[in-house]
Amino acid sequence: MIWILVVSVCLWLSVLLVRLVWLTSFTRSIPPEQTVRQCKAALCVFRLLVDPKEEGYLRATLPQPEFRVLQRKRLWLAMRCLILLERNATLLATTGQRAALSGDLDVAERGERLAVGSIQLKVNLLAAEAAVVVKWLFPTSPLLVRVTNLTVQQRAPSLAGR
Repeated sequence: MIWILVVSVCLWLSVLLVRLVWLTSFTRSIPPEQTVRQCKAALCVFRLLVDPKEEGYLRATLPQPEFRVLQRKRLWLAMRCLILLERNATLLATTGQRAALSGDLDVAERGERLAVGSIQLKVNLLAAEAAVVVKWLFPTSPLLVRVTNLTVQQRAPSLAGR
């Protein structure tokens, strides 16, 4: 029993190390319109990867060892989608904060809403990341990753057009 705990902690730390060092080291400049499109695509892919119906189908049709391997690969991809979403939410929050400092009252108001919405999205993404990591550690567990609070709204294009 203790070895399971030790292995779980080691895996958790490994995932955090990979997430913090490797996957977040790449930054690039992306226009806000493209960021929104990327967020929508990543969210769609994420939803497909954590779909409980798809997981049930795979669980029923694949042998248990093969299911675990495939499920971990799917969850790894889901984590990459969440990291992309978080990176883009940070970009949108920064864009919103800059726009909030604008002299134009309408742009400032939209920028503030964009920044607040992006920060809310980042909080929801952290919760989703935790659920995906737990599910990755225990791929056969009945834990469901809920995606009801993850949304991407069209706010950035209205700022970019100004």
